[in-house]
Amino acid sequence: MIQAAFLISLLIGVLALVAAISFARLNWRSDIEPYSRRTRLHDLALNLDDYVLPEVVTKVRVLLIAGIILLVIAIGTLVCQFIQDFLIKE
Repeated sequence: MIQAAFLISLLIGVLALVAAISFARLNWRSDIEPYSRRTRLHDLALNLDDYVLPEVVTKVRVLLIAGIILLVIAIGTLVCQFIQDFLIKE
């Protein structure tokens, strides 16, 4: 059960983050230079208002937050499994 929760949350979390970045790139502001290798991912994630059109900032932010929460859940399931396997001796 824990393994399924880990895999599902990890997969959906990564897909949500990829969807957020893709959606941000599709709705890039025209007055900013295009997305390139020099564009820092964390700068994009923290300053969406500077890069993305105002109409879609909320949608991209929701996808980013959902992806981060799902990745934290995946890490939490790993920690839970570690505690059950190695720290709780029965």
